[in-house]
Amino acid sequence: MGTVVWLLMQMGIVKLNRQIVDGPRPYNESLCTVDEIRDPLRSHLLSLEETARVAGFHSPRYTALNSSGVETHGGAVRMLHDSSRMFLQIIASSSGAFMESYQQLVSATADTGTIFVSSNGRPNYNSTGGTRMQTQHRVGASLPALADLHTQTLSDTAPNTICIDSFDIVGTVLDCLSTQFFTDKINRGIYQPVEL
Repeated sequence: MGTVVWLLMQMGIVKLNRQIVDGPRPYNESLCTVDEIRDPLRSHLLSLEETARVAGFHSPRYTALNSSGVETHGGAVRMLHDSSRMFLQIIASSSGAFMESYQQLVSATADTGTIFVSSNGRPNYNSTGGTRMQTQHRVGASLPALADLHTQTLSDTAPNTICIDSFDIVGTVLDCLSTQFFTDKINRGIYQPVEL
């Protein structure tokens, strides 16, 4: 259905209320308190955070993003892992009564500059030039199952991951992923840059 509406919009037959989203902001400028994330997203993130703590994740940091036009709210929590080989990001967004959420485990290597992402959500963007990405998706997988998959992938293909023991490192990796996300959306015509 979405593809049909998009095609009709491209042809100028259908006009929708446009969503205005800030472009990629540096991770450190996006931080907020958990109370700044709107419910039901906040409650959802907090419930998943408890499951993550049992799996060895700790030190939660939060971000929020709200758009205008089509009203959409987003929130995320990022957590370090006891192993220092990966971090977790739990991302949720809502628009009206619709809410979507997924979890990603992220690692990186310094030698090849590759970012490894294991997600229990559907693919939502293509990797663009610059940074190499290796992604795997197991839609609906539990966090423990996703962690097992990610750990096995790292053992098989990337034994020399960088130590992710601070949010400065997390911020560097997330800034790269955020830029790739927005670049892909612009390249595919989903987002359009707006000059202010």
